[in-house]
Amino acid sequence: MSELEKIKIAFAPVFQFEVGMGTFFDWDKFELHIINIVDKSLMEEFGQELFGDWCFPVKAWLALMEKAVIKDGVRKLMSPTVSICNYPMVMGNPHQWIKKDFEYYPIPTDRATNIPDFAIRLFRQLQKANPDLSPFKFVLRLPTATRRFILAEKMQNFYFQHLPLTRNPKVYHQLFSKFRKELVTANTWIASITVFDEFKKETKKLLIREKPTHKVIVSGDFLAIIEGFALFELDEFLAQRGVEILRPEIISYFGKFLSKRARKARSIIANLFPEQNCAGNATNYHIVEIVTLYHILGGIEDNAEGLIYIKPNMCAPCDRLSYVLKRENYFGLPAVEISYDEHSGVNGIITRLEAFLNIVDEQKK
Repeated sequence: MSELEKIKIAFAPVFQFEVGMGTFFDWDKFELHIINIVDKSLMEEFGQELFGDWCFPVKAWLALMEKAVIKDGVRKLMSPTVSICNYPMVMGNPHQWIKKDFEYYPIPTDRATNIPDFAIRLFRQLQKANPDLSPFKFVLRLPTATRRFILAEKMQNFYFQHLPLTRNPKVYHQLFSKFRKELVTANTWIASITVFDEFKKETKKLLIREKPTHKVIVSGDFLAIIEGFALFELDEFLAQRGVEILRPEIISYFGKFLSKRARKARSIIANLFPEQNCAGNATNYHIVEIVTLYHILGGIEDNAEGLIYIKPNMCAPCDRLSYVLKRENYFGLPAVEISYDEHSGVNGIITRLEAFLNIVDEQKK
C-alpha cells in the first residue's frame, strides 16, 4: 500500500494512550498524525461551533480535533472517555460540531477497574477502527501494549527530568516530539526499547548541568497532565530557568488508586468536605480533587519546593480544591494558582510565575 493510500489516524494527545493504542495498528496501512497542544490562536480558526458554558480545555480539544480532521486530513480519531466532569473527552459525539466526514472511536475508561469488561470494550472499539484486528491478535498484543504504556510513562518522566538540564529546552522538546512519534509506531517491545535507548543517547548530547535549580509540582488542569499548557509552553518556560516539573503521572486505576497515597488523598477530601464524610462517598463524588491531591502528594514525596496549580475557569471540582488550598495553605509550600480561559493574557501569567519563582528561590536560600 502506498503512502498516499494509508488511512490517517490520530489519538488523543496523551502520550501513554497514544503508545498503548498504537500497539494494535499495522503502520503499513495507517499513517499516524500526532495532535500537539498548541496556543489559543487555534481558537480563532477552529472550534467555533461549540457554544454555551464550556471550559477552555473543552473548547481547545474540540478545536484540535477539528483542525486534525479538516486541515490535516485525519479520517479516524480515538480518545479515552471519562465521566467525572465536562472535560473534552466527555463531549459525546464530536460529529455534531465538526462538519466533515470522519470516524470517532471513544474508549470508555470510567469503569476501568473492571478489567475484563474494559478489555472487551477496548477490543470492540479497536476492531471498529482497525477491522484487521482479530481477537487473537488483540490478545497477543495486549501484554505488549501494557508494557509499552509503562515505557511511555518512563520516557515522559525522563524527558521532564532532563528538560531543565539542557542548553536549549525548545530543541529538546522538538527531539522528544520526534521520538514520541517513533515510539507510538514501534509496536514491538524490542523496537520500543530501542527507541527509548536512542532517545536517552541523544539527550546526553544536549545536557549542560547536572541538577535543576528547583523542583516544582505542576498539577490541576488536565491539559497540564498531558504535557502541554493551553496558552503557552509552560514546560519550556520553566526549563529555561532550570526548574524541573514534577508532573502528574497518569494515575492507574489498576492498582495505584488503591495505594497508600491514594488512601491519604481520599482521607484529606473526606475531612475537607464534611458533607461527604463517608470515605466511599468522597471517592465517588470528589474524584477530580482526589486525583489532583494524589499528584500533589507524590510531588511532596519527591521533595518539591513549590506548587503551580492550574485550573480553567468554570470548573467546579478545581474551584473546590483551589478554595481549600488558598484558604488553608494546606501543604506549607510556596504556591501560585493560574486560573484561565480563552481571554487570559499570557504576559500576566508569566509575571505571576516569575514572582512565584522568586519566592521559591528566596526560601531555598
